[in-house]
Amino acid sequence: MGHLIPMVELGKLILNHHPSFSVVLLTLIPSFNPASTASYVRHISHTFPAITFHHLPDIPLDTDLYPTMGAAMFELFRRSATNIEHALQSISLSSHITVFIIDLFCTPAMTVATKLNIPVYSFYTSGACCLAQYLYFPTLHRTTTGSFKDMNTLIHSPGLPPIPSSELPSPLLDRTSAVYSDLLVFCEQLPKSAGIIVNTFDSLEPKAIKAITDGLCVPDQPTPPIYTIGPLIAAGGDGSHECLNWLDLQPSQSVVYLCFGSLGLFSSHQLKEIATGLEKSGQRFLWVVRTPPSNNKMDRFQPPPEPDLDLLLPEGFLDRTRDRGLVVKTWAPQVAVLNKDSVGGFVTHCGWNSVLEAVIAGVPMVAWPLYAEQRLNKVVLVEEMKLALPMESAGGKVSAAEVEKRVRQLMEDKGIREVAMARKEEAAMAMSDGGSSRQALANLVASWCCSLSSHPFLFDFDFDFGLLPSSYPICSTISVPFFNPIPLPSTPTTTMATIVLYPSPGMGHLVSMVELGKLILNHHPSFSVVLLTLIPSFNPASTASYVRHISHTFPAITFHHLPDIPLDTDLYPTMGAAMFELFRRSATNIEHALQSISLSSHITVFIIDLFCTPAMTAAANLNIPVYYFFTSGACCLAQFLYFPTMHRTTTASFRDMNTLIHSPGLPPIPSSELPSPLLDRTSAVYSDLLVFCEQLPKSAGIIVNTFDSLEPKAIKAITDGLCVPDQPTPPIYTIGPLIAAGGDGSHECLNWLDLQPSQSVVYLCFGSLGLFSSHQLKEIATGLEKSGQRFLWVVRTPPSNNKMDRFQPPPEPDLDLLLPEGFLDRTRDRGLVVKTWAPQVAVLNKDSVGGFVTHCGWNSVLEAVIAGVPMVAWPLYAEQRFNKVVMVEDMKVALPMEELDGGMVAAMEVEKRVRQVIEDKSLRDAAKARKEEAAMAMSDGGSSGVALTKFLASCGQI
Repeated sequence: MGHLIPMVELGKLILNHHPSFSVVLLTLIPSFNPASTASYVRHISHTFPAITFHHLPDIPLDTDLYPTMGAAMFELFRRSATNIEHALQSISLSSHITVFIIDLFCTPAMTVATKLNIPVYSFYTSGACCLAQYLYFPTLHRTTTGSFKDMNTLIHSPGLPPIPSSELPSPLLDRTSAVYSDLLVFCEQLPKSAGIIVNTFDSLEPKAIKAITDGLCVPDQPTPPIYTIGPLIAAGGDGSHECLNWLDLQPSQSVVYLCFGSLGLFSSHQLKEIATGLEKSGQRFLWVVRTPPSNNKMDRFQPPPEPDLDLLLPEGFLDRTRDRGLVVKTWAPQVAVLNKDSVGGFVTHCGWNSVLEAVIAGVPMVAWPLYAEQRLNKVVLVEEMKLALPMESAGGKVSAAEVEKRVRQLMEDKGIREVAMARKEEAAMAMSDGGSSRQALANLVASWCCSLSSHPFLFDFDFDFGLLPSSYPICSTISVPFFNPIPLPSTPTTTMATIVLYPSPGMGHLVSMVELGKLILNHHPSFSVVLLTLIPSFNPASTASYVRHISHTFPAITFHHLPDIPLDTDLYPTMGAAMFELFRRSATNIEHALQSISLSSHITVFIIDLFCTPAMTAAANLNIPVYYFFTSGACCLAQFLYFPTMHRTTTASFRDMNTLIHSPGLPPIPSSELPSPLLDRTSAVYSDLLVFCEQLPKSAGIIVNTFDSLEPKAIKAITDGLCVPDQPTPPIYTIGPLIAAGGDGSHECLNWLDLQPSQSVVYLCFGSLGLFSSHQLKEIATGLEKSGQRFLWVVRTPPSNNKMDRFQPPPEPDLDLLLPEGFLDRTRDRGLVVKTWAPQVAVLNKDSVGGFVTHCGWNSVLEAVIAGVPMVAWPLYAEQRFNKVVMVEDMKVALPMEELDGGMVAAMEVEKRVRQVIEDKSLRDAAKARKEEAAMAMSDGGSSGVALTKFLASCGQI
């Protein structure tokens, strides 16, 4: 916790002074240390939503192999490097990562950031004296041979008072330990960072700061710049705690406060010695008591139970001291305590956060170090800063007499109190406008901006910081905090109702899911929407620009990027088979994502794509309601709902039947025109889709991207239960048509369309996966030329014959090579060919467009319906042949493009259908009627708006 909080405070500091930045904090909760910081994370998410938490998957460890929590944590940091890389890559999809700020103990992440060309800064959450010691540690290691614990000598390091060798930070004491070796590597990497941010201020540790900046601590290489931006501490905490009321009743500067951090545990004997010393001192006291450490090895990573004060403290102690002392269990709001006027002294374990909290409050200390770097801090506090008295121990035990002596001395020493008040004033000055710490922050941000001068698209991206904390130290820009084993008292917060969306990776599915998120937020902005994304490494055709665009234009939608799972694509015959395997293997990552989002939000509902069905189990494990978003139409949904029944009542593959399929609510469908995954009963994709369709009725509801009057027969068949005859059908919500906005308004083709006569142009486009052979492209060109019609045609490069290229996007087409010789010249006055892509929504809504030759992808169908443009149906893959039948036979908005045997379409057929779509008045009238119905459905009080309201009501959110 001591590392997480400073990293969060660093994020706050940056955002308070530079609100144009975006801050992402990476978090990791080890399964072997599950004591949750969930309430703290929720509190920050609620009170400071500009900081986003990105939760990393846990990596299980056998803790029996590690002697200490530190050793286990260091191993966890090493093993998390791949997950850090995935996190940085995924964040980079929607933001430009300006800088990656890590905790010292998160040093293994440095290699990952370097690999991705992301500048790395270290955030050192302790003070400059400790930093000086760690920077000098590699030199000490090279110039000594024994363990420091055995030396019994003074260590002379630049900028520091002489340190007894036994008082060095505990990980440095035993040269033979794994933790020593790990920390040596970490400290060797420190000078290789772009800079080191330190939670201190110049006048608190001037000698150490000068030694570092003069290069004395790293004599063999350059020292990076350091930025002393402290003191950073969290706000006061729970103002209602009983101890605060008690303190208000005590005289000024009369109370000694004793607290030893979240890991500071004493034996029963030591607790009794403290109690005896306090009682004999005669001083007022506030003492936070925690249960002694367990002797059971199984409990070493677990938070201790609540202490039994009657059992742990001397008999009658509480009664005898009730008029001048208060003992509280486990935790107190320390910042608030230290700032009470009645508090005159602090007995502390010398954790750096506690030291800074006392400095800011002007409270003198007694230094009683316990672990980590606290013994070094004690020497510095006593010898250098003159802010503390030393608590002397014998054999690691502190006697009651020593407690009595130091408590009295602390309250009576006027000199130490004056020093503490002077430090308080210096801290306030450092943090004031123009103060040294504010200037350091400005210099730090300036160093980031200078590093960006080589980025040509600097202003196209949100600046992003990753903050990476640890269970010990933490980091900034990307933070991976590891969590304190002590549970914090719960912070009363109102968690935001969150809807999590999980689309299939295809662009058509992603866009529809984003539009669903927008629809929900536009009508109910109190929600939070998180969209899980997975970009397979075997299909890198990137949606990155789209994700960046949405993140920039619609920041209320948060993208949570899932780790990729490498697959050997040679094992899968099609992209569909590989994708389905990816969805299955991603189930664990989905569960981790849902758990991590739940730390800061209440997930109201989990909405998944049909192909993401394997995630249903993860949601069920977490008791999160699951809804499907069916991104195709109601007719296709009816067919998929009925598919399990068809499977049970047939034995052969549908591709071999040569018959008509009669399904509820649908026109007769030729068996060969069923969605392509249903055709071959022996294929793995068939089996996968069967399982997915069997799960559809088990959801809490199905959201469909259609509207009631477009597919009334199919909708009625579903709601009447005809498509799932053997079990209840969940409610369906027809909330469409959902399509994306118009896109790039500057594309050359739009200007060309503006020059054409009304409803004169046929637009031909076949989606992002619609590829034709060179021969077919020439047939289309010949048909277009002979038709005499104006046309706008999007041409893509034919599919490659190289198996290695099957999952890769095709290169830009060579039109001179692909099209008939002279075609472009002969048709230049009435046709335009564009390469690869056009802004389809904008095109369809141009007055000059009178027809659309389409692959029948559902998004394209809806875009044409909304624009009132009649279609020629030329299906290619997936459910498109099925859609063609529905569009032609049921909706009456399309003409069929008839194929020859072998799947080719002749130039003569292209010529015929292109003419017909422009000349057929009845088809145009049907398209215009559908346009009006779509607008009515999406209007206030329309059927789709009512369906959205019913959906949210079913979630309990209306």
